Amino acid sequence: MFFKYLIPIAALVSTAVTAPVQHVARSFDVKTAAMNYVGEQWNTTPYYFVQFDSSVTGADGITYAFLRQKGNDQPIVNSFATVVFDADGNVTDFSSKYWDIEYVEDDLPTITPAQGVAFAEKALSGTWDGADPGYAYVAGSDKHLYWTFVLNISSGDQAYEAYISTVNGNVIQVINTATKAVVLAP
Repeated sequence: MFFKYLIPIAALVSTAVTAPVQHVARSFDVKTAAMNYVGEQWNTTPYYFVQFDSSVTGADGITYAFLRQKGNDQPIVNSFATVVFDADGNVTDFSSKYWDIEYVEDDLPTITPAQGVAFAEKALSGTWDGADPGYAYVAGSDKHLYWTFVLNISSGDQAYEAYISTVNGNVIQVINTATKAVVLAP
C-alpha cells in the first residue's frame, strides 16, 4: 500500500525541484540611502557636499552607488565614494576619498583660457588639441580647492588631461588619458 503513494509524491518533488526560484528584493531609494551613508561617513551634510553620480544593480541584486564630494555646488574631480548595498539594501562595503577643504579658490577666472593653454603646453612640453576647455574643481593636499581649466594636451606619443588653475595658471593635476594614471597630483 505504501508504494501506491510513492509515484505521485515523486512527481510532485521533481516538479518542485525544477521550478525556478525567484528572489524579490525590497526596493529602496539608492540615491537617498547612498547620500545619507556617505554624509555620515564624511561627517558632512549630504545634500550640500555630496553628489550622486550613478548606480548599477547586478542580476544578484548587489547595487553599487557612485558619488563625489562637492565644493561651491560643483563636483570635485579627484574625490569619490563607492557604496555597495546587498539585495536587501544593507551596506556591505564602502570606499572613498574625501578632501578636508579649508580654502576655495574663486570660480571667476583671472586668466583667459588661451593663457591657461599656454601654461599647460609649456609645463607639459606639448600641444593642446584645440577642444574647448572644460572647468572643474580639483582638491589639493594643501586643503585648497582649485577652479581649473580642463585641457587635453599631447606630448610625444602621450596624451594628458591637464587641470590648470584659472587664477594663476599653475598646473594642479595631470592625468595620462590612456592609462588613467595620475601623473601629477596636488
